[in-house]
Amino acid sequence: MDESLEVRMQALMEYQTLNPKDKDCFIIPLLNNCHTDNLMEIAINIVQEQFLSFGGPPFLGLITIIKDRFLNECLIYNYNCTTNQYYQIRISGLLTLQTVILFLNQTPNQLPYNEILKVAQNCTLFEINPMVRQAGFSLMYHLIRLNIFDLMQYQQKIIDNCLLHLSDALECKVFCSKILALLNDHTDLIKYFQQKIQVVKDKEVAYQDFVRLFPNSEEAQILLQQNLDAQGGKDKLVSTHQSQTLLGITMCFKEISILKPDEQVLKQLIIMISSCLKSIDQQSHFILQCLIEGLQELKMFQGLPIKLLDKTEILAFMKQQNETELLDRIDEIVETNK
Repeated sequence: MDESLEVRMQALMEYQTLNPKDKDCFIIPLLNNCHTDNLMEIAINIVQEQFLSFGGPPFLGLITIIKDRFLNECLIYNYNCTTNQYYQIRISGLLTLQTVILFLNQTPNQLPYNEILKVAQNCTLFEINPMVRQAGFSLMYHLIRLNIFDLMQYQQKIIDNCLLHLSDALECKVFCSKILALLNDHTDLIKYFQQKIQVVKDKEVAYQDFVRLFPNSEEAQILLQQNLDAQGGKDKLVSTHQSQTLLGITMCFKEISILKPDEQVLKQLIIMISSCLKSIDQQSHFILQCLIEGLQELKMFQGLPIKLLDKTEILAFMKQQNETELLDRIDEIVETNK
């Protein structure tokens, strides 16, 4: 599984020219190539020319054939893709697995969800490329969304992974916050958020938390040093990490507001967020904006947004930061929530 994109492209071009009679052996690689950015266009063209599509995405016909005859082989092929040396192929393996679980969700007994979850975990915990991590968290989110009860035995590992990456790139944070909000007992999450709050308030704790993001490998340690150099040293790196962590916690507030609003949990979360605003020197506008988006989701609950803001310093902080537009949005929420 060490082929490069150039080798794959050459194979696709030859396939299109040869038009082989025995097409079955190409079905699984074609499905995977449909999920590889640089190869997607030609792969989809081949699928449309050579394989019957039943409407919808052009590779639906491939999945229908795979489901009946080659499902296990397809899963193994894409598991192997996720360990490929080329990050684009690792991504294509994760995206193909996601497509398979989405299309075959009506026949859940056919899929080994625990094995697919392990792949998603490995491609987030031990992965240094943020685009691969994003694909891994996306796969994990859809697995949990569709099969939460089958995966509850892995809940603690999932929580630990998502909490660790709350400071990750925005695209990863989105899925981490959605996953945490999906988990049943939000009261248990509060104690974990309390630990993450220490990251925002204590610079040494923040640095140690940041270092944990990098696996114990030579490549990862080089990347850690590159991050230190790019950020202009430890202090700036820590400051960025603290702000990104608070943004991640605030995104969890928003997702809990959407999925399962619990007044006590949301109250504790908003108090935590409020207590940290003066500890950060970056991203405060985006943190406040995300918080307001969460409050907007609660407009149907009469008086709840006002209750949540009560006894916090959020409005005072917004005035201090001259966040006039955001204050106006708060006024609109309060006015429509009376």
